[in-house]
Amino acid sequence: GRPAQFTFTASGGEHYLIDIDQLITAPAGNAVSATVYDSSGNTKGIVTRTTTELANLAPDTYFVWISQPTPLTASMRLTLQTIPQVATNGVGVPVQNPTPGQASYFTFNAQAGESFGVAMTDISTNPPSETNFGSMSVLEPDGTYASYGTLCQQTHCWMTLRNVAKSGAYRLRVEPYLPTSILSTTLVVSKAATGVLTAGQPFTLNLSSYGQPASLSFTRGTAGAFTMNLTPISPTPAGTSFRAYLYNSANELVASAWWSASSMVLTSSNLPAGAYTVWIECSGATAASMTVSY
Repeated sequence: GRPAQFTFTASGGEHYLIDIDQLITAPAGNAVSATVYDSSGNTKGIVTRTTTELANLAPDTYFVWISQPTPLTASMRLTLQTIPQVATNGVGVPVQNPTPGQASYFTFNAQAGESFGVAMTDISTNPPSETNFGSMSVLEPDGTYASYGTLCQQTHCWMTLRNVAKSGAYRLRVEPYLPTSILSTTLVVSKAATGVLTAGQPFTLNLSSYGQPASLSFTRGTAGAFTMNLTPISPTPAGTSFRAYLYNSANELVASAWWSASSMVLTSSNLPAGAYTVWIECSGATAASMTVSY
């Protein structure tokens, strides 16, 4: 029945993971729990046999209190670690959940107004699955959801984050769909490609990483009919689908287009003068190139 207490100090703003594993109890088959408190006694997290996230901790000394629901003796490994940070340069990071059903956590830094693509590729599970491999979700620096989650029903999946609202460390959670599965994948986070378009001057757009989106801007001096061509679209692998959206300065959608054959066309019968953004995203190409003109 003897409890245990550990302490650690946070300087402010850190994101940690804490978990218990290699648990052996006598009598066998029992459980222990660990509760994390701040110096005022407020509960910050409860750990059982899975990893618990401790996000945005304020500067303080924290206490980890390990207790037993019934009297027993036990040995275990208690691990506290910082959440690893991934670069937003489109370079893949290998991911494997350490135990069945357990999530993996990452952070990436962003400035308000930036846009990103987040993708998982080469997904596999053990035991093997034919569908519903896993999911991923993104939280803003204050803990609210930037994306409520994407269910990966194929061996790749992706999401985009357009014009993120806050600056700071965004938290990314990757987990298998089934609690009995271990998920292996490659995680790719990439900043959106950017550029400024000029009427009558074709712009060459290259998307060099898996699931990378693009955000292209232009200013229209007069109102009237409008046509923008995106062609030829050359994705790898061939057949990857694309979408294009046209937003005005109020972030209102004014036109959209889907990939067809090897091109897309954005049109408006009477597009007012003003500033516009073309947002381009793909369903999982490893690379793509196209010419954008209007």
